[in-house]
Amino acid sequence: MAFGSETARTLRELRQARELVGGLPAALEPPDFAAAYAAQDALVALSEGTRVGYKIGATNEDAQQLLGVSEPFFGQLLTSCVHASGATLSVGSARVGIEPEFAYTVAQDILPAAMPYTGESIAPFAAFVIPSIEVVWTPFRDWAAVGAPSLIAANAAQEAWIHGEPAPAGAPEEIEPIHVRAYADGQLQAEGGAAAVLGHPLNALAWLANTLLEQGKQLRGGDYVTTGVCTQLFFAEAGQSVTADFGRLGVVSIDLAG
Repeated sequence: MAFGSETARTLRELRQARELVGGLPAALEPPDFAAAYAAQDALVALSEGTRVGYKIGATNEDAQQLLGVSEPFFGQLLTSCVHASGATLSVGSARVGIEPEFAYTVAQDILPAAMPYTGESIAPFAAFVIPSIEVVWTPFRDWAAVGAPSLIAANAAQEAWIHGEPAPAGAPEEIEPIHVRAYADGQLQAEGGAAAVLGHPLNALAWLANTLLEQGKQLRGGDYVTTGVCTQLFFAEAGQSVTADFGRLGVVSIDLAG
């Protein structure tokens, strides 16, 4: 695990310094997804807080084409990065990505007996649906140039997750009509909906459940899972206020500070 540990230490140092680089040193670049997830685990072990769930990235075709992948990837949500709507987040001088996302709370442990899960079969495991904003950042200037393994190692670009009030998940089709609008300082930046996330956010949840089980891990009851951006990604910086309006699910907001 020396490879993963050294990669993790370098990524942690870059994050603490808010330093932007072209990529990892060649000797520390993960050669494949397995090495990337090993480095991610090592980075999480060096980070503050404990894991309370997962984030999913590249859950739409545009993101997958940009990064040269054919499926999503995941990162880990830590207590130190989870905030309630209305919080103030310190981002220093960084320009951070803003991703409005549908999230779920997992109802109970998801076991391998029913693999592979589908959007339909995973639905009973979704206890609550949560409107949220994921804030993303990596030390890489060009995400497409470094590729998915380096992004995975950097905990899939996870910077912070801001959640609104949970609502009972209900029937899967209940969130389909919701039109999501995102704003920075009151100006519309992006809009979209559930269909942008692998056709439905439950498809993303099923993908994660299957992938974790294949890796010898699993989703546990009470885990949060944020399923990927449902609008266009946009960027914001210190001094701006960001909101995402999820219609009947409510509004999520975050103030960015230096």
